[in-house]
Amino acid sequence: MANDDPFGFDIRVSSDKKKRQKGRRGMSGAFETSTRRCDYPGCNQIGQYRAPKSPDDLDEFYWFCKDHVREYNLKWNFFDGATEEEMSEQIDKDRVWDRPTKPFGKPGEEQRAWARLGVEDAHQILG
Repeated sequence: MANDDPFGFDIRVSSDKKKRQKGRRGMSGAFETSTRRCDYPGCNQIGQYRAPKSPDDLDEFYWFCKDHVREYNLKWNFFDGATEEEMSEQIDKDRVWDRPTKPFGKPGEEQRAWARLGVEDAHQILG
């Protein structure tokens, strides 16, 4: 492909992928370029897999090797120490991606629109 672009801007997808490869996770979730050591006591393998330290702070991570991250994930419980009420509240938030829901339009707005067309009941148009 000849570079005929006067601005030197390459919009090919493969070009963008090559730029963003550094530090990316592989199919297994591993950060393949990681040079950290496994945080498990006594383990000297490379820690390519991250795991959150606590449910309260999901932005701080332990770094484990494959075997130890599996062990950690089997024991992980996000709701450990939470009450039943806190659990149901979190489940309700997750149902809408932790965003408050809002009704479409303002109350009565649709009825006014139908009234302008001379229709009292919107279901009338269906016969």
